[in-house]
Amino acid sequence: MVKVVLLLFFLGGCASQFSPPEEYVAVSPDTGLSCSLDIWSGAGGAVGLRHTVFLEIREEHRVLQGLMLVDRDRGQIRIAGLTEMGMKLFDLSVREQELESHYLSSALGERREPLAQLVASSVRRIFLYSRPASEAKVYMGPHSVLVHSSFQGEPVLQECTQADGRLTQVSCPRENWQVDYTEYQDIDGMTLPGRIIYNDERAGFRLVLVLHEVQEK
Repeated sequence: MVKVVLLLFFLGGCASQFSPPEEYVAVSPDTGLSCSLDIWSGAGGAVGLRHTVFLEIREEHRVLQGLMLVDRDRGQIRIAGLTEMGMKLFDLSVREQELESHYLSSALGERREPLAQLVASSVRRIFLYSRPASEAKVYMGPHSVLVHSSFQGEPVLQECTQADGRLTQVSCPRENWQVDYTEYQDIDGMTLPGRIIYNDERAGFRLVLVLHEVQEK
């Protein structure tokens, strides 16, 4: 089903041309059949995350440790990446339109600036996805809800479970990226995706984030 939805989305291109699968019907956003995008907001403040990152770049495989402070109210994320042995590789502040590099290790070589940009781009798409715009279209299907909207000027499609509005996927076929939120579980008193898979076919890499710890700040 998801592949069919993505194919139709890709063929549709812009928001005015999008056509959902035939088993999905348009509903008013006021019905409440939408996606919950505040899974990182905690109790209305910032949330600290500790996770392991499995990075695949073509034939290369790396394992990193990540520390992150997600502040959705301010639209900002502070993220630090470390090796498995604890050596810091980067320390960044990411906003929807801005990137500030606090530290980039020389161990990253000449690619450290482009790497920082890739990290920032993936972090925005995974954690800083904005609420659907006012012109968002909502469609209800047999088991899920689709929300067609835009993010950073590009058409995006969200998919949520119909029962509880739990976000399961955000994708942008035009830019060839997709985020899957899976294995929802209770982590330190919050219901969060225990595993997040980010594929960026245009940039040629894949991330798998495994969440270990959450702290409300």
